Amino acid sequence: MSSAALNPKRRDVRAMLSHFAKNAPFAIVASSLQGAVNYIIVVYLAYNAGMHATGAYRTLFSCYSLLGLAAMYETNKVFIRSIVAGDHEATTALFANRLLFSLGAFLVVVAMWAAGALLGWDGMSGWVVAVAAISAIIYPLDSYLSLMQARGRFNLLFFSELLKYGLALAAFLVALRSGWSVEQAMMAQLIMMALCHVAYFSLVTRTFVDFDLVRRRFRQMIGSEPARQARLYSFANLVPSSLEHIDKLLVGWVFGLEFLGVYTLAYSTGRFLYNTLKPALYIYYRRFVDKMPGWRLLRLVGLAFTLFGISNAVIFLLSLAYIPAMHRFQSGAVATVILFLAYGVGIVRAVYGQAFSLHKDSDARHALWASVQATLLSLACLTAALLSPQPIALVLLALQYPIRDGLTVLLMHYYRTRDAVPVLAPGG
Repeated sequence: MSSAALNPKRRDVRAMLSHFAKNAPFAIVASSLQGAVNYIIVVYLAYNAGMHATGAYRTLFSCYSLLGLAAMYETNKVFIRSIVAGDHEATTALFANRLLFSLGAFLVVVAMWAAGALLGWDGMSGWVVAVAAISAIIYPLDSYLSLMQARGRFNLLFFSELLKYGLALAAFLVALRSGWSVEQAMMAQLIMMALCHVAYFSLVTRTFVDFDLVRRRFRQMIGSEPARQARLYSFANLVPSSLEHIDKLLVGWVFGLEFLGVYTLAYSTGRFLYNTLKPALYIYYRRFVDKMPGWRLLRLVGLAFTLFGISNAVIFLLSLAYIPAMHRFQSGAVATVILFLAYGVGIVRAVYGQAFSLHKDSDARHALWASVQATLLSLACLTAALLSPQPIALVLLALQYPIRDGLTVLLMHYYRTRDAVPVLAPGG
């Protein structure tokens, strides 16, 4: 008999490694395609249209991302949990909840735009209304992602996302090359994504949503426990994640689109590889439902990503010194390096936060309070950046991410430990 057969721990490790090797490449690529497409667009605009156009694109994309957060973005965690449990009523309630908030976000944007038009305030572009309209289609129909993740269909997820984002990138570039504005090209990009979401939802997820139940018991669906959990986790994520987009809007407003273009290129470069590798966690989502990751694993993952970030920073700085074509990255280099060095803290936050949201015994209120408190410190850093000269602002804007990530993990662990129910020993 082999030693692996005699050692359950070794067998589990081999099974996990085999599972990782088989599924991680598909999960990583599929989940990083949106970031890759946006990074390609940002670099293309920086070199071919200038930093002002890059800032304009980032402004609209920040609005699109904020609308996603308002549409209860963390619903996918509870959706996965419900699919694993085979609870179709829960998945229907989650769809109804997300549809409500997506349409609500659209109506809020329309009301703000109309009020601005009546009062003569031009602070909200009509393009934001167009983005909100398309978002109201895209976000409620993206539950096919959760279904494929829950069922371990990472190869199918990869091919579906490759088609969607490939068509979206092609639509943007063709529109831009045809003389369309950056805003018009982005509309072509989002419309292509919306069409894919309609098709994928119809083919993949529709059987998990009972539309008749939504119609007959809409209020009960919205008030159900799965919908409530989705709202709590989404509100907890709304506070810190919204800053990743609000800071871009504020930077553009305070410093102008040219500086926003510099910061966007620096931020996108510094976070691109991190955001590319982070989705490898998705293949373990089912495991997180039953078991939280231990601190030994978190320390090892954090150390590995810290070393990876240091390596990226060194390669980036050498490239700036010896490759003339890298001149566009020079103005925001300090922010890029800081973001590279923060990879370790960021991945620990990602692993622990995702596991916390998925675990069956977690309390969503803990995630909410931890996020709110950590974001307050991050917000102070952002405020200081907006009041500083541009070189110092770049440093502070980058530092807000490791500050928020580190404090969030510590607070979530503190609340979870504080409120844990002690397990009594036999006879105790």
